Amino acid sequence: MIIQAPDEDTGVRAEHCWLQHRYPGYHRGAQALIERDGRHYDMLQFSTASGETREACFDITAFFGKQ
Repeated sequence: MIIQAPDEDTGVRAEHCWLQHRYPGYHRGAQALIERDGRHYDMLQFSTASGETREACFDITAFFGKQ
């Protein structure tokens, strides 16, 4: 999932809005920042409301490092 945002605060909120919309009642788990081929990604682990463990990967290149 590519996140287009003007800054990190807005981008992080967009990640969590996407998760909440797709997985209502989710609970955050671990997070990792990954750099590959000049792009930046957030890898988020979370559990669904039913207890399943999942991962979501967001391309954050557009807003990474922007205040």
